[in-house]
Amino acid sequence: MPSATSSTPSLLPPAPLAAQAVSQSVKRHGHARVTFKIHWKHRRQGRRLHYIPATARSISISINDGVPQYANSPTSALVVSAPGGTDTFQIATYDEQNGQGNILSTALVSQNIVPGHANTIAATLNGVIASTVIALSNPAPNAGVPATIGVNATAFDADHNVIVGAGDYDTPILLSILDPASSGTLSLSTVALQNPSMAAKLVYNGGTLSSAIVVGRANGVASATATFAPTPTFYQFSIPVSSNRPQFIAQGSDGNMWFTEAPGSKVARITPAGVVTEFSPPTANSNPEQIIGGSDGNLWFTEISTNKIAKLTTTGVFTEFGTLFAPPPNDNPFGLVDRGDGNIWYVANGSSRIGYQGISSGVAAETSIPTANSGPYGIATAPDLNLYYTESAVDKIGRMTNLFTAQSEITLTTG
Repeated sequence: MPSATSSTPSLLPPAPLAAQAVSQSVKRHGHARVTFKIHWKHRRQGRRLHYIPATARSISISINDGVPQYANSPTSALVVSAPGGTDTFQIATYDEQNGQGNILSTALVSQNIVPGHANTIAATLNGVIASTVIALSNPAPNAGVPATIGVNATAFDADHNVIVGAGDYDTPILLSILDPASSGTLSLSTVALQNPSMAAKLVYNGGTLSSAIVVGRANGVASATATFAPTPTFYQFSIPVSSNRPQFIAQGSDGNMWFTEAPGSKVARITPAGVVTEFSPPTANSNPEQIIGGSDGNLWFTEISTNKIAKLTTTGVFTEFGTLFAPPPNDNPFGLVDRGDGNIWYVANGSSRIGYQGISSGVAAETSIPTANSGPYGIATAPDLNLYYTESAVDKIGRMTNLFTAQSEITLTTG
């Protein structure tokens, strides 16, 4: 009686099995004999590379949940009897003989078997994942620069063979991002890797991030991780006039940074690409110093040499406001802050006063600091919305709630 023949159920390097069984069968009690030819070593068949890992020692084939039949290495053929109709073939490879030890790969394929006709059975074994490794193609790109990073997932079977080839994994590798700061700077192009040919990308938008972890999980397998930590990178850019010196800097509402220059009395804008544009205040030799981004979207800065507070739009339009205390001594406004109450507050270093300029109201006011000649320098808003300021000439910290309430001073250690 002619026997059915088939090409080998076989592994592509080194785990998923690509099987093609061709049976030329005859009708006998409604069954067809199918011979599976097994190649335990590398062998090219036509254009396809068929391979079973070196650690494979047996292969099992069962039909319709029946009793499995085994072929042990180096046996080259396994004959099974398949009933006519739709049959389910269950195939597995093991690292010990007689179907013992670890399962390296499996396949489940349904096929309509017609006795007396040539039947073709094609199956691809799926590698059974025992462990995984996650690696990033560039785990430490330049911080602040958007980047797309390759996420490389490697799966291993129980014998530590790398699972590759055309088959799926027995369970997908699920990817996720562990970002302790919830920065929102990272995303994944896909979150499920079904087979070795699938790839994922980690997209970094360039935002502020110290580090995060990419996690790969496969069902029943310990998680694998890879750390993503952008590297702080320093860039230096020259300003147009080499004799000028950058002084203070602040973020603008336009996404650029703005800074003051001395002695050239300029306010300048620098883009993320390093392009610098300078603007000259209306009053010459005004010596701009402290600068902040205001809640109105404009830049505000002090003109220490001309007793003025100035506003600059992101398109380069200036408005100057004179401070209120008539010299001598000069106010020489220096530090300033936007408390969020509709005013820009400042300290007058020359006259030891504190005051504010209304952002849109046009209202301005000043009052004296309790200690004369205290040389107030910097000012900031506390979480309780009190204003704190430094008195650099007398080693004190001052505090006030508003212009018309009592101020308190805290004396620091002498010197």
